[in-house]
Amino acid sequence: MKKILILLLTFSILVILSITGICQVNITIGTASMGGTWYGFGTGLADVITRYSEGVRATAEVTAGSLENYLLLKDGNVEICFLSANVAYGAYKGTGGFEHVEAVRGLFMANGQPMHILVNEDSNINTVADLRGKTVSAGPAGSGGNLMLLNICEVYGIDPDQDINRIYLSNQEQVMALADRHIDAAIYLIGIPNSSIAEFCFSHNARFIPSFEEEYIDIINEKYPFYTKTEIPANTYKGQSEAVPSLGVFALVVTHKDVSEDIAYEVTKAVIENISEVAEIHSVAKEMSFEVALEGMPIPLHPGAEKYFREKNHPKFK
Repeated sequence: MKKILILLLTFSILVILSITGICQVNITIGTASMGGTWYGFGTGLADVITRYSEGVRATAEVTAGSLENYLLLKDGNVEICFLSANVAYGAYKGTGGFEHVEAVRGLFMANGQPMHILVNEDSNINTVADLRGKTVSAGPAGSGGNLMLLNICEVYGIDPDQDINRIYLSNQEQVMALADRHIDAAIYLIGIPNSSIAEFCFSHNARFIPSFEEEYIDIINEKYPFYTKTEIPANTYKGQSEAVPSLGVFALVVTHKDVSEDIAYEVTKAVIENISEVAEIHSVAKEMSFEVALEGMPIPLHPGAEKYFREKNHPKFK
């Protein structure tokens, strides 16, 4: 009898919670490694989603970056994650060596990410071509930075397996290895400013090299249309008095098509309407706004996100 009463009480509580809408869904956001832009950014997103969405509690998870995030999403191990536009496009289309993942859906665009190629000031590396014969790290094996390095090497006629000694380090490990001369270049595909890079530049003599030369830009644009010409603005980092030409790619926040329309709607609404609070946690969110949230989206929107932007009369749907 006691067990029956407990079961009835539990059922009654569940019914009340369902009727009143007080039910919570836990979601995980795949970000990147500690010290990376996406982890700090993702922490801000999780905080805002938890506080402002109805019934959704979000947690930011450390990952190896874009490539791992795509696998985690594909396998259903995260509900939301950051992807570089190159990875998102390749995953959705099944191109560039990616397994086709038709289920990936966009929520909104996040931040621009210029490629940083950081070297010690006395390095003899001045161009991408000078990476031949050098030891470099472009982030963890699952990062968008490694994918971009492979793409650029192809354009420059560099064999990334034979001509470069590539190792895989986290954002923080890269600058430590550069300081100790264990690597010759630390390569990041990351939003600016980045704390790990800023700390290194504050305490070491360093410089940045361009991630492309003009003679290669037409080839790059033809092969990889999701990369754009950008720059690391002057004085972004200590000792960097001039702008550095760079290739960049936008990041986006994506989800799985099987995530419910209500959850995708609540997440999108919470973030877009409270982006200033995300920016208080990580300044890169200042790049985001309602107006540019869909600019350059390389994959289809999730119906929940589309519902939100249609309700708010986003220019894309006028």
